[in-house]
Amino acid sequence: MKSIQGSPILLVEDLSIGIKKSDQTIALTDGISLQLLPGEIHGLIGESGCGKSITSLALMGLLPEPGGVLLSGRVKLGENDIFTLQEDQLNQLRGKKISMIFQEPFAAMNPLIRIGDQMLEVFEYHQTEFDPDQKIRELLNEVGLTDHSRILQSYPHELSGGMLQRIIIAMSLLLDPDILIADEPTTALDVTVQAQIMNLIVRLRNQRKMSVLLISHNISLMAQYADRISVMYAGQIVEDNSVDNFLKSPKHPYSLGLMEAIPSLDRTDHKIKSIPGQVPEPASFGEECRFIDRCSKAFDRCKVMPSSKKSEDGSSYRCHL
Repeated sequence: MKSIQGSPILLVEDLSIGIKKSDQTIALTDGISLQLLPGEIHGLIGESGCGKSITSLALMGLLPEPGGVLLSGRVKLGENDIFTLQEDQLNQLRGKKISMIFQEPFAAMNPLIRIGDQMLEVFEYHQTEFDPDQKIRELLNEVGLTDHSRILQSYPHELSGGMLQRIIIAMSLLLDPDILIADEPTTALDVTVQAQIMNLIVRLRNQRKMSVLLISHNISLMAQYADRISVMYAGQIVEDNSVDNFLKSPKHPYSLGLMEAIPSLDRTDHKIKSIPGQVPEPASFGEECRFIDRCSKAFDRCKVMPSSKKSEDGSSYRCHL
């Protein structure tokens, strides 16, 4: 992976997002801190339910509904603190400065509006020096959709999940954003199209020094495309490392478990090692390490929440070991 340097274009500090339910507030994420450098592809990985998508939405100034609240922290995009901006100011940043590929294409699209009209809505809050219709058709070509007339006149339910995913990706790139949040961008796509989409994202990153926050369960995808990786578990970042260091020597037991769960042709017993149990629910978070019930290396000290530690190689991890 190439060396990425410079001041962060996106800075997340101690970000905790909660949700109000009747007489209590449940913390969904806990003290998330990460930074995204110009031109960097930063991977965010972890099981379903770890808080990856909630964190990514918060970077756009979006909180869970109903009842989502900011408990602590800030998100700095350049000189702007996202959570101090008014909605009209956020609309100026969304799409142009920071854009997102949503994980569920059917949920992201309005079922009552044609695809072409939804793509044109991107330009409502922004003035551009190029022709919107031409830009839409160019990006549809880029993501492998050449039947423009039929696609733009279609409703979402008339297209496949894979086609909708590619349309979402094209929409996210219409305004050439500085930061692209890609939440499982290759969901519902076959291996060949996955490579096309990732190569497109990498090419645009290289051309414009666009920064990418790549969210995925796929460690192989991270190994191929990411420069740095943050591992998320139960609402916390438990490891932050360069991809090369992560692949050679993961610091956290959960990271090691993820690595060992990857199928390998070199494994003589042909067995996949799984991590027992499941991610705890936010309402059940206690004062102990959140991985304690699933960790083969747990000991008495793990009953106290570990703090984040720094290593000499620039990585950080949240573990007593």
